[in-house]
Amino acid sequence: MLTMLPPGSTLWVYGRLSHQAVSGVEPLDLIYRGKQLKGFLLTSWLLSGGTVAALRRVVRTAAAVAAGIQSVFASEFKDTSLQDMHANYAALLGSGNTGVKLRVRPGA
Repeated sequence: MLTMLPPGSTLWVYGRLSHQAVSGVEPLDLIYRGKQLKGFLLTSWLLSGGTVAALRRVVRTAAAVAAGIQSVFASEFKDTSLQDMHANYAALLGSGNTGVKLRVRPGA
């Protein structure tokens, strides 16, 4: 991937989800084309720049992540009892309602 970037580019490595080492880096890209390969650790970035700056960065980042999670992964829960579970499930299924999950609670 670094080879495809223009001279002077920086490629950031920010995760290890594949459990494989970074490989295939051409020395000529680093030496003659001025390209860089850098690592990124979210925790270090969040906590850098002193306590106040770190706190502001954590709050802003958490708000941005929460906004994305609410819109993509949010679910509505409908509480139900064990006795009413089948009737509530049939009603949800019949209405074509999506994004709603039944949560069985004792004594609900």
